[in-house]
Amino acid sequence: MEQVAPSEAINAKYPERVTIVMTVDSEGTANVIPLAWVTQASGDPLRFAVAIDKRQHSHRLLSECGEFVLAFPDADQVEEVLFCGTRSGRKVNKELESGFEFAPSTSPTNSV
Repeated sequence: MEQVAPSEAINAKYPERVTIVMTVDSEGTANVIPLAWVTQASGDPLRFAVAIDKRQHSHRLLSECGEFVLAFPDADQVEEVLFCGTRSGRKVNKELESGFEFAPSTSPTNSV
């Protein structure tokens, strides 16, 4: 193994696959945030961990509703991901304006 500078090691880690995290507000309106840091925390039960800054609108919504949905966009959805990552759900209804198609969520116990 070769020792390299921390900046070089970090650069080798990227690009990471972007994951979409969706949650809802108290009226049921979906909010979407693209994240690079999502990891599987356990397999049984299936659990994922995400990192969202406390200042983000999505952090507040997730704290309030306690649930989120993960989606894995493909290369054809770059514009939609970019839209959601550059606008705040405080100001924009991403469900209506993002271009993503939404479907009802299902419990992991029903779908795995």
